[in-house]
Amino acid sequence: MLIVGVDFGTTNVRVATWDNEAPNTAPMSCTVASGDSKIMPSFIAFRRNPDGDVSLIVGEEANDLKNGPEIQVIPNIKRWAMSSDSYMRWHMNAREEEWPTWWDPINRSVNVWGQVFPVKEIMRDILAKALQNAEIEGGFEWRAGCPVHSGLDYRSDLTWALTELAGQGDINWVVEEPVLLLTLVYHASKNQEN
Repeated sequence: MLIVGVDFGTTNVRVATWDNEAPNTAPMSCTVASGDSKIMPSFIAFRRNPDGDVSLIVGEEANDLKNGPEIQVIPNIKRWAMSSDSYMRWHMNAREEEWPTWWDPINRSVNVWGQVFPVKEIMRDILAKALQNAEIEGGFEWRAGCPVHSGLDYRSDLTWALTELAGQGDINWVVEEPVLLLTLVYHASKNQEN
């Protein structure tokens, strides 16, 4: 069975794979961005189309856009998805930044131009793009990291997103880096054999 590890980071998304049925193999990092980069920016952007619909853009394409009348760019969406309302208010006050008009902490969603995008669906779309870029298709199990300070809402949203994409979620809440996590899984399986 192919095991896919994901580090859905605040700044970037990383993906690694490991075939646990292939003897003596180690986890392999996947390229999920163009050029020499193996990481994909955790950026999203919304584009208002002429027909009034709003489309979601993720990754490098979103990172390349600038805010404008028809574009809303949101860097570091994970920070909003993961953190509590009170923490983000403190964070914004400490940086002397305005509370964003697009964030709805009660419904955990992004609201742009009258359309609502639940954060768990945004997370699913970011992870789907990373899988697509890494050329990974169905028939695998997830190993995902989740920081110890993240809230239960974020953990629940991440589990939902992973399950939507692969049908099975196996989440580790502490280890974030997928290559490290998969290496631990690999060594644990080797120890069980001995």
